[in-house]
Amino acid sequence: MKIVKTDRSGYIVECGCNREFQGGRMRLTFECPRCGRAAYAAEIIGDWLLERRSAEVSLTYLRQAASTSV
Repeated sequence: MKIVKTDRSGYIVECGCNREFQGGRMRLTFECPRCGRAAYAAEIIGDWLLERRSAEVSLTYLRQAASTSV
């Protein structure tokens, strides 16, 4: 499972069965309504935050590399 986007009411989570569903902000677990797979919200949110941070660091590095190569 992974978070694909956020909105005002929580997270949009995608399960491995290709089903997207609404995951509220104050939940302990996310459970897919199609296949029943469950995962701890803290782990999924943590992974999402790490991916976002990694993308920000990569973008910053690319910008710095581009500015020094000119």
